Amino acid sequence: MVRKRYSARNHSQLALGISTLQDHFDGVVLHFRLLNKPVSGILKGSSCDWFFESGSPAFTRLIPGGRLSKYMLWNDAVPNSISDIYNGILESAWKEGYDLGEREV
Repeated sequence: MVRKRYSARNHSQLALGISTLQDHFDGVVLHFRLLNKPVSGILKGSSCDWFFESGSPAFTRLIPGGRLSKYMLWNDAVPNSISDIYNGILESAWKEGYDLGEREV
């Protein structure tokens, strides 16, 4: 029986092929700025369906209850800065190594 030697070089080559961006997550802490105010919160779910919860005043002022899902339904008017909120979440998640972007399968 011939055994193949496992070297650090082989390991680094394998590691380069692995994406650090993850599809499932639970309790990822995110930080971003919204209207020049700090927002901190927790991201849970997967890249297909996630939600973000925050008690930060800047966030709860725009999102009553402090919970925003990827596919949020609005009974009232949509906040003017909704794109800033989603962009803040997406960019902060990306910096933490999580890809929330849409992908075709």
